[in-house]
Amino acid sequence: MITPDSSRFSGPIVRISILSLMLGLAVMIVSVLVLMGFKREIQDKMVGFNGHLHITRYVSGNSIDLPPMIRDSVNKVKLMTLPEVRHVQSFVSKAAVINTDEEVKGAMVKGVGTDFDSLFFSKYLVAGHIPNFAQDKVAKEVLVSKEMARRLKLRLGHKLRLYFVDATGGRLRARALRIGGIYNT
Repeated sequence: MITPDSSRFSGPIVRISILSLMLGLAVMIVSVLVLMGFKREIQDKMVGFNGHLHITRYVSGNSIDLPPMIRDSVNKVKLMTLPEVRHVQSFVSKAAVINTDEEVKGAMVKGVGTDFDSLFFSKYLVAGHIPNFAQDKVAKEVLVSKEMARRLKLRLGHKLRLYFVDATGGRLRARALRIGGIYNT
């Protein structure tokens, strides 16, 4: 049986329970929204670095280096007519050894063509500039991540050498480059 004294005692407890439940639910909703935001940011960065789709030649076995494809402007035009396609760009990805005056590190190096879209990197540029890859000549500058610059003790304008193994003859090829820009994601 409920008496006036018992409702005076249980009333605040019920209010505290309801407020606790509302606060817990609000914290869970905020947590889910924050996690969804982080997930979206990570997806955007992954697509910015790599794109949604890579079209490469088939390679049997586990090869790090992908063989080059013949650039076909007809196929590029066909891809660009698709409504889902915003940009098509050529690239090359090679394993390399980066050598500076103080450090030596292995890395996957991504080379881009004259059709490079710098929009993604311009959002994350923290120092320098994005090298001009739109020219038809070989670039003398490189864009590196802030973490790679820290590990290799590099700053803007510093020189580095990239060493690649030539797939056809197995010879070691070197390229001297200068740090043109540093990005941080």
